[in-house]
Amino acid sequence: APSDHVIPDAARFRDAVQAAAPTASAGQLVTFGIRPDRAETGYGWLELSTPTPDFAPQPQPLRSFVEKPDLAKAETLMAGGMHLWNTGIFLFSTTAILEAFATHAPEVLAATRAAFEAAEKDLSFTRLAPAPWADLIDISIDYAAMEHAPNLSVVPYAGASKACYDGSTGARHHSGIPTRPKHGSGTQSLHSRLVQLLRSGAGHAGL
Repeated sequence: APSDHVIPDAARFRDAVQAAAPTASAGQLVTFGIRPDRAETGYGWLELSTPTPDFAPQPQPLRSFVEKPDLAKAETLMAGGMHLWNTGIFLFSTTAILEAFATHAPEVLAATRAAFEAAEKDLSFTRLAPAPWADLIDISIDYAAMEHAPNLSVVPYAGASKACYDGSTGARHHSGIPTRPKHGSGTQSLHSRLVQLLRSGAGHAGL
């Protein structure tokens, strides 16, 4: 999940996650979409398969991802009522995401596995092997796997979230609160494209 979101309505977001959990457990790759309140050009959008006038947190098939639009297209998406802002937050089982990468981005999975298999233990940390980790191509999870997978679902989230990016200053804002600008390269940029959370309830999760 991204690190620059502001989610003031935590209870409503938990409701959305809980609503998505059975769908994710069934093997779907679930993403969350925010109810839009303006024709935003700085975000990607998600196309729903079924109208949701009340934006209830009910999973449904995701029809498509929409790249960051120009203003005219954003206004069309906003008016149509069939699109949400893409949060970049996903919920899926380890098995489902590994299958997606094995099918659509095997080179990413191979480099990740190599880094994990050659990892070293440092107290309670697992330090991935730097050489195979450095071989990972610069690609987001959306482009690598999500946009190609057939088992996609989306859950609407009607609460406020989503940081805004100000291209003129390099700062991210939400409700007038900036977070740190996104700079740097190497490890920092690598983390920015691969910040994901794997949670296993039964010991180690295999990569």
